[in-house]
Amino acid sequence: MPTNPQDQPNVISNDEREKDRTRQLNTLIGFSEKFGDSLFDAFARKITKGIKVDVSHALRREFLTFLSLNALQHILFL
Repeated sequence: MPTNPQDQPNVISNDEREKDRTRQLNTLIGFSEKFGDSLFDAFARKITKGIKVDVSHALRREFLTFLSLNALQHILFL
């Protein structure tokens, strides 16, 4: 029988395996949650940016239409 712990076969009890597996799963769950959060944030920023761009285009178009119609009315009714 070996007296040196390094000479003994690497035997892991079921309890230690279960703890290790639980730790690994918790680590993976944490990584997946962070990855999901980062994807959500990226899409949310793109959507928000897209909405801002759409709104600014719509406002610009309405403003230019108003100015154009106002200018035409002044020209036509002079």
